[in-house]
Amino acid sequence: MTLSANRFNPPLAPAVPYENPSIQTSRLSLSAPQTNPPQQTAGLDGDDQLLEQYARHLRTNSDAPWLLGGDLIGPIPPDSTLGKWRLHLETLLQSPDVKAWARSNRIDLSKAIGLFAARGNTPGFASFTVKPLAGTGSQLGTVKYFGSFVGDRSHTLPLSWPLIMQAAAVLANGQAVIFAPRGDMARVKDVAAFYGESLPATKDATLERATQLEKQKVFAGRAHLNKDEVFETQKSQRGDLSNLNAFNNQITHSLLDAFVPLYLGAQQRTQLQPGAAGYLDPDQFKAKVKDDLETLLGRLTLPIDPHSSYYREQALAPGDSVSLKRFIEDSGWLMPTTLAELRNLYSSSAAPSPLSPPYGNLGGALSWPVPPNHQEQLGSYQPLAMLPGAKYGLFRQLTSKLALDASTMAQPRKVIESILDSAEGLRVGKSLQAKFAGISTETSVADWLLTALQLSLDQETLLERSSVPNRNKVAGFDLANPEHYGKHPSTVVKALSDHLESKQKATTEMAPVAAHLLLSRRAPAYLVKDIPAGLTYGSHSWVSLEVAVARQEAKAPGSTTLMTYEQVINLAELAPITVEDRAIEASAQSAALKDWGVANGVITANDKGEYTPDQMAGVRAAFNAQLVELAHGAQASSSEMPTRRALALQALKKQFGEGIDFEKRNLEAIIKNRDDVGPQSLVDIYMNGGVPVGLRGLQCTDPSVPIHRLQVVHNLPDINEAFAKAFSAYCATMHKALGAQVKHLIATLPLEDRKNIEYGKLATFKQVKVSTNNFAVTSRTPLTNRRSLLLRTERRGVVTVYEINLEHNTLRRRDDLKNVTPGELVEYPQAGVSSSEYPTVRPAGHSAATITDQVPSDNIPNSFASARTAYIADALLTHTDLASFEDQARDQTAFDTELPWYKHARKFLANFIPLYPAIKNFQAGNIGEGIIDLAFDVFGFMVGLGAAAKAAKGIQTGTSALNRLGKLTKIFGRTAIPALNPFDTFFTLAALPLKGLKQGAVGGYKLAAGSIGSYDVLKAGKTADASAYGTFKFNNDFMEGPAVLKQGKWYGYNPITQQPYGSPLKNFLPAARIELDHFGKWARASDPTMSLDEGVVKTWKRVVSDHRNGA
Repeated sequence: MTLSANRFNPPLAPAVPYENPSIQTSRLSLSAPQTNPPQQTAGLDGDDQLLEQYARHLRTNSDAPWLLGGDLIGPIPPDSTLGKWRLHLETLLQSPDVKAWARSNRIDLSKAIGLFAARGNTPGFASFTVKPLAGTGSQLGTVKYFGSFVGDRSHTLPLSWPLIMQAAAVLANGQAVIFAPRGDMARVKDVAAFYGESLPATKDATLERATQLEKQKVFAGRAHLNKDEVFETQKSQRGDLSNLNAFNNQITHSLLDAFVPLYLGAQQRTQLQPGAAGYLDPDQFKAKVKDDLETLLGRLTLPIDPHSSYYREQALAPGDSVSLKRFIEDSGWLMPTTLAELRNLYSSSAAPSPLSPPYGNLGGALSWPVPPNHQEQLGSYQPLAMLPGAKYGLFRQLTSKLALDASTMAQPRKVIESILDSAEGLRVGKSLQAKFAGISTETSVADWLLTALQLSLDQETLLERSSVPNRNKVAGFDLANPEHYGKHPSTVVKALSDHLESKQKATTEMAPVAAHLLLSRRAPAYLVKDIPAGLTYGSHSWVSLEVAVARQEAKAPGSTTLMTYEQVINLAELAPITVEDRAIEASAQSAALKDWGVANGVITANDKGEYTPDQMAGVRAAFNAQLVELAHGAQASSSEMPTRRALALQALKKQFGEGIDFEKRNLEAIIKNRDDVGPQSLVDIYMNGGVPVGLRGLQCTDPSVPIHRLQVVHNLPDINEAFAKAFSAYCATMHKALGAQVKHLIATLPLEDRKNIEYGKLATFKQVKVSTNNFAVTSRTPLTNRRSLLLRTERRGVVTVYEINLEHNTLRRRDDLKNVTPGELVEYPQAGVSSSEYPTVRPAGHSAATITDQVPSDNIPNSFASARTAYIADALLTHTDLASFEDQARDQTAFDTELPWYKHARKFLANFIPLYPAIKNFQAGNIGEGIIDLAFDVFGFMVGLGAAAKAAKGIQTGTSALNRLGKLTKIFGRTAIPALNPFDTFFTLAALPLKGLKQGAVGGYKLAAGSIGSYDVLKAGKTADASAYGTFKFNNDFMEGPAVLKQGKWYGYNPITQQPYGSPLKNFLPAARIELDHFGKWARASDPTMSLDEGVVKTWKRVVSDHRNGA
């Protein structure tokens, strides 16, 4: 089965680690061995044996009861309930995924591990010792805290994390902190807490309790007696994790051992001449790889953990194994057919799923797989709207009396939790739950209250049915308002906050909290942390972020609001491995592309947000074209400027081979003259035209150089001709890169600026300082450097001047130049006076005569692809004049000068393109050269360099299984390792299918509910009487989904939260997949308000048949 971290136990709330966890003083250290362990009584079970030990320790140590808690007792019987759970926790902490996670985070698992169990809405976290960085000279580690949400951020955790936290909660049994087991000894306080004992405070009380235990033979608490079922569930989940680790181990070892030779052999056959024996064309190569991979996946087997749910579901016998292919199919994963897909499957299956924060995306019942219908929503809102003090809505009413400190107010989610925990909030939630006969769960009251809060803030969208629904409208506020184009998402959030305040739905102080509440459910991408300053609404980068957020939110609602931009994008690097995830991604792409198409002038907005297939095809084509052009620009911008010296060295090495220092000055004339400049290098002589005629007149001062071999006449290429060709190609490539950068700068401006540039009367020019000294010598100094250009637009009588600066990657207004006249020159400079002139800059070649005229239009322009933008880009390129660097790039030789002028040209280029030096360092493997600090390049791409660079560094150390795949993918040139290079895989999004989801209630519900490929998900509701997958009636339509039976009624089941929800289902009929031993319980289930007639049953059968057969 597919194993997801959030499938074990949804986390409950952000946790703030204790700064100094209190640890009770002990007479023994945790690692101290007990020299004389007590003898175990034969015939007693483990819990009885442990009770005897515990009572004996109380009696023998009654003189100092205040120290009892820290004492060690043992050995803990392995068959006791405590012993089983301790061994279970130890096994989890030593599992392969935890060890790999620890290595990547420099965690020392041999040191003490503090486990802080979940408490209420606060999820558990742990303290680990982190080793010092190599080279720091420090030998001491640092204790750091890790958890699903430590502080206000999300953290990457191992797959086993939810199981570890659950085991810690069971072992702690109310304690704030426990320590991971070491050996077979345990603290007395931990034994007492686990078995529900209270440690006595006096000697008499200690002796009395020891006597009671010896007589009664039973611990005070009884909770441990009910933990067997929970333990079996944990064992099953640990077995699933074991299967997953075994699968990944098979991929990185047995499969690759067999597959790599086959792949390399097939790849070599593609290099043969077409028609030669064994030659494979690209299609044949792809087919062969697919066949080889499929054969190996079918041949190699996987041992299945007998405790796993997969073992039970497949009715396997002890010792049975299954093929890797079958395991992939049974897990609901897409079958890999290429090395890239194999690597993606490995990475995805080994990566933990994101974890939902408490209360998910804060949508309450509106975020259930089947939310309340319109009438139920009205029923939730109207009574509350008539309450005293509810004039401005429930949200404002419940927040009016909250008294919170500044640190809490800075974290909107904590403020919302305070609302949910308030006495008035709980009263409202309970009343709604009672009104709708909702099932009671840990979060059900909060769900109903959140629903009411959402309705009170956004009745325009949720309750109003007279207007056309708009997916971008929130509380009457349009997220897609043209005013937001080209602006940072934080600007939109602030505007929504101001809107809510203006409508008196929230106070000034609480408006940001209300905005957070609404966006968490409707548009969580706006709440992602640390979004780069250069990312704006309407850009291709915003599309990527929205799609990435949608994928993660489908798995773990609310998770991305506590994640950073870097975390979200890094998770999105993994392609979908299930049909559901692929469909979710496609749906998100379609929605995001609609907004992108409108914002970029490709399509015209309509009220319904509905566009024809032809329109969407045009949007996709425009988006792909822009992405490809920007990607090519990014790729080109990292290329080296060719030099004669580099080309000469390349030719010499090709001719003479490696091992000769062609740049060492060890060649001199046998017969010297007075003009001789001294010893020269071979590359200098070649660049000066001397090598083709041989080196017979020279001798070598280095005896190790094979001068006789060098003196033979060689047919080396004409270096000047080779350079001219290479430099011309380089200039053409760089023109495209710089042009793409200009287009991106203009296309990501706010809309009004884009209209000014697109439709205003345009002039392109530069600024030059003119100075004349007292000797009448005039000098002209450009104030607009070759990386910049000035634009003057006049639209509707308003003049605006802009400056494009490629070095700083900016396009800003220059109000100080609004009154200058482009083309104005200083004809008669005065001595001692400095002034400015503004020569016009026009692109080389022919342009339309009207290209700079004012255009009477107010439409949203397609700025990136417009002729006006291309004209501006060409004008800047003319001003840049890259070809002028050809002489410098020729490289002077030692015959000319010792000064390497070509370095000046390269420095110019480095300043021309922001991030260029860092990109080159990254490509060369010099990750320490500043690349860690970079994240967002001039073309709007994440050059992923914080986490990605660290990942690359980890791969180089060879510490993980990814290292093996990494080395291979360097050979093959695709998949994740090249993806760490910012210019190799920017076409991924453009290549993905952008199709809409299948319409219909059943299909939509199945996607919302997640993949239900296992009854074990339903069995997670251990408090239910039964569980099944079936059909029910909703809004006069039939839907299919999971449900649980409680107290004779069926309730919908949410696989993400692993809880039932809502009101009883109407006309629920289990499908054929119901567990046989539960069928009788279903037959006895009754709903006094409803009866199942023959017509309903017939309709149900038809709907199920149609759904399953694709009719």
